[in-house]
Amino acid sequence: MESLGQGEIAMWQQVGVFAPKLDCILMSRDEEKPAVGGIAWRTEDVVPRGFLIRYSLWRDRSMAHGKLIRGKKITQTQYITRIAILAVVAFALMYIEFPIPIAPPWLKLDFSDVPALLGGFALGPVAGIIIQGIKCILFFFFKNSGTGGVGELANFLIGIAIVIPAAIIYAKKHNFKFAIVGTLIGVAVACVSAAILNYYLLIPAYTQIMPIEAILSITSAINPAADSLMGYVLVFAMPFTAAKLAIDAVIVFLLYKKLARLLHR
Repeated sequence: MESLGQGEIAMWQQVGVFAPKLDCILMSRDEEKPAVGGIAWRTEDVVPRGFLIRYSLWRDRSMAHGKLIRGKKITQTQYITRIAILAVVAFALMYIEFPIPIAPPWLKLDFSDVPALLGGFALGPVAGIIIQGIKCILFFFFKNSGTGGVGELANFLIGIAIVIPAAIIYAKKHNFKFAIVGTLIGVAVACVSAAILNYYLLIPAYTQIMPIEAILSITSAINPAADSLMGYVLVFAMPFTAAKLAIDAVIVFLLYKKLARLLHR
């Protein structure tokens, strides 16, 4: 059997394929333990390491420009295509907005974070961020929230605040428990982020469109406790963010198992 070069051996040592002290390598078919080199080895399979190394190395070279997603190689074109599809779906969902009678008119419910969360779970946190960014840019140019871009910025920043922790935690172990834990932590992070962003960035920026007195007159008319910037953050911004993202999370949990195979294909 042709021997491998030192550089090739070093490369496979880094990903845990080459085990110089073992005569064989056992891999699992379990979804949580992705196969190496695209081969779904069963636990009872005894595979000569030389064959596994050479097969994996050949497969890696044939897809040198691909991306490793959950232990599987997908090409760069497939990666970009999936992001683009999910971003367009997110953009379309952002058009479907529902005003909330007990909230200020600029707080509207939509489900555009669902595709970004799905993309984050399936393709990683970077993909989730890109989906959120494309969605908000398209919405700004094709519909616009009428807030001078503040609404789109808020949607993007708070959206990535849930996607990043959720996708990172889920990447540690791909099962339903980690999906739930990651999403719950993401919702908590997004709520805290919403409070900080609204207080220090979003509302001050929105005052360039609407004076702070006008903003607070609207919020205090709905709820007297929201007669100050901090009152608005506590009464409206944080509860709205928590409720919106909790609904998105439930939808993601209901859809993910059905869409997982399609997203990973």
